[in-house]
Amino acid sequence: MAIKPVPAVKYRGYYYVVDHHHTLAALELAGWDVDVTLEEIYEFEDDLSEEAFWGIMEGKGWSFCRDESYKRIDLKDLPENFELSSFRNDVFRSLGGFARKFGVLKRGKSLEERLFFEFQWGYFFWLHRSDKYGLWPSAELSRGFDRLMTMIENTDQDEYIDKRRDVTDMIELSERVLQPLYSVLVQYIGPLAATYDQLPTGETKKVPGLKTLFGRDYLPGAVNETAVQGLIHINSLKNKKVVKKVLKEATEKSIDDV
Repeated sequence: MAIKPVPAVKYRGYYYVVDHHHTLAALELAGWDVDVTLEEIYEFEDDLSEEAFWGIMEGKGWSFCRDESYKRIDLKDLPENFELSSFRNDVFRSLGGFARKFGVLKRGKSLEERLFFEFQWGYFFWLHRSDKYGLWPSAELSRGFDRLMTMIENTDQDEYIDKRRDVTDMIELSERVLQPLYSVLVQYIGPLAATYDQLPTGETKKVPGLKTLFGRDYLPGAVNETAVQGLIHINSLKNKKVVKKVLKEATEKSIDDV
């Protein structure tokens, strides 16, 4: 962890971690005894009120005080440790993580581009359930996305993990059930992400509610168009043609803009 310092802010003698929560939770779960290096990115004045402190934290995108429906939670409900049971299972955040794992999403190098990266893209995918904003390249992709998300959301973890929360059981659930579902889901959301990425900067590209939740108008990072083309479901030539058409039109538009 010396080469992967944990960014944190200091307020009234306490450190508040702003990134690498999942890494720390995984280390806690595994029981590994390792030294963790904190990187203090900002120190707040002690006389700053708690209301102002959390307002700044949210405004800078350094905190995420929302539930699975993106409604504000009470500050007392925020995790105070890194035990896995202290965190809720955010399936849309997981989808953002798998999209990055499979190379569809590329995260920037700056702290602002990294913080809550998967959460922001997860929120974007949550917004586009049932094609509310009409951004899906095809109705077929939208329907497939909704069906698969329903399967993941309805997965009963208690069928795979006993009350002891054994690590081996969790790994089996992940590898045998969840990862295969997410790998297919990424094939569906890739074209959606590519469509958003090619929108011209301006009002049409602003993600509704993102400013309130994360302090920014546009999603961070970029979409790997080559990876998107490579992930299109092999059984859906129609989808592949749709995505190629979207990317071709976007490329031509970029050339015309130059």
